[in-house]
Amino acid sequence: MSHGLKRVCFRGNGANFLKRGADLAVLLLGALGVVLGAKGTDWPEFRGPYGDGHAQGAGDTKLAGLPVRWSETENVKWKTAIPYRGWSTPVVMAGQVWLTTATADGHDFFAICVDAKTGQVLLNEKLFHSETPERLGNDMNSYATPSPVIEPGRVYLSFGSYGTACLDTATWKTLWKRDDLPCSHYRGPSSSPIQFDSLLILTMDGADLQYTVALDKATGQTVWKADRTALWNPQAAPGKNLTQGDFHKAHSTPLIANDAGRVLLLSADANAAYAYDARTGVELWRIHHSDFSVAPAPLFEHGVAFFCNRPHENRDVGCESRGTGRRDWHECPVEAGLARGEVRLADSGG
Repeated sequence: MSHGLKRVCFRGNGANFLKRGADLAVLLLGALGVVLGAKGTDWPEFRGPYGDGHAQGAGDTKLAGLPVRWSETENVKWKTAIPYRGWSTPVVMAGQVWLTTATADGHDFFAICVDAKTGQVLLNEKLFHSETPERLGNDMNSYATPSPVIEPGRVYLSFGSYGTACLDTATWKTLWKRDDLPCSHYRGPSSSPIQFDSLLILTMDGADLQYTVALDKATGQTVWKADRTALWNPQAAPGKNLTQGDFHKAHSTPLIANDAGRVLLLSADANAAYAYDARTGVELWRIHHSDFSVAPAPLFEHGVAFFCNRPHENRDVGCESRGTGRRDWHECPVEAGLARGEVRLADSGG
């Protein structure tokens, strides 16, 4: 079986969905006549326009019109082979589909842009090269797992410590690059960047260093950097070698949440759940947990932040705000669903 990926476009009615696998990625886009990039059809980052996996906003009851049946021939609009390997979610805006790939050995890292209507590859450009990439150690990850972020006129593509770049979506010109943010990813980079106002926020939870950093989207310069402050909890892996990298790194992507007018950056690392001031990076609170290698992104609804932080024991944490603006959050069991639906969890088997 080929180590490359395929992106397959299916007919639908103006919504986006991604099914990912080791060798096949399936992208559901709008139907013929639906202009991708119009309001309601953009997918600007890993977890979508609201950071929660929903294509529609809260209270929007209009059906998305996704197909319920498809195959290699049914509802297929186009199919395009994509070189190399990458687990990143494509982002969609203004008729463009952007994604990242990398060579299987981790030496070269690429930006790819595909025409959303035709499937034609418009750009395939190498952005970074590494002479000595870290070994992944297993086949669960790739060197191009963080998803891009797109906004009108610009796309941001990150490969963790191997490099982050900003490209002009009209001219393909590289506007800035950063490859000086150190982190031993140990199992490969995973956390996706997110955007907030003028900031591009990166999560670097490695085996050696753990921090969050916000870059100026216009220049790529560092605006703020927040080191993780939680100490390792030996109860997470009793009797095991805690110097082993898996017990210190994490894979989670953060979430921007508005808590009674206060804009929070909710983020989970291998040791704790955090809330930062999204504008300054100041740590507002943290809650320790006893697990490691955290991957799911947090959720937020009605003053409650949900962190799925114990994949090895199927236990979760909800942090409930009293709405006073102080650090009056506490751990509570996750039992009720969110107002927009349910809190659904899945393991590596789906």
